Amino acid sequence: TKDCQNPFCITKNILQIFGVCLLLFYPCSAMNLEFCKSDDTMVGLLCVQLILRNARTLKEKRHVIKSLKDRVKNNFNVSISETGVLDNCQYSNLGIAMVGNDRQYVNSTLSNLINMFECASSFELAGYRMEFMYSQS
Repeated sequence: TKDCQNPFCITKNILQIFGVCLLLFYPCSAMNLEFCKSDDTMVGLLCVQLILRNARTLKEKRHVIKSLKDRVKNNFNVSISETGVLDNCQYSNLGIAMVGNDRQYVNSTLSNLINMFECASSFELAGYRMEFMYSQS
């Protein structure tokens, strides 16, 4: 057989060797399994407003925001993007999202981010809003 680097091909080949039923590869709608009917998926959303008092140009602002985004991505399992006030060198809005199945864990992670923002010296946390959304099965 041809070598396939796709993880699904590798898994399929391993499963065929052990004689496991390949119905595992069908989407949840095609199977009648209870674990596919889970409604515990949630999204945590954190919107923050930052003031960068020492930034005098957009280039300085971009440097601070890029450094912050890299630090957040490396230390937390979240997605982050600058979402507003792109043309003002001293203000920034960031959107941060996290998907999980445990509200306490997602809330804890986003709260730790707020604490990190509050302790930062290169900018000031002007405000934030945290929201949680649950999946509808």
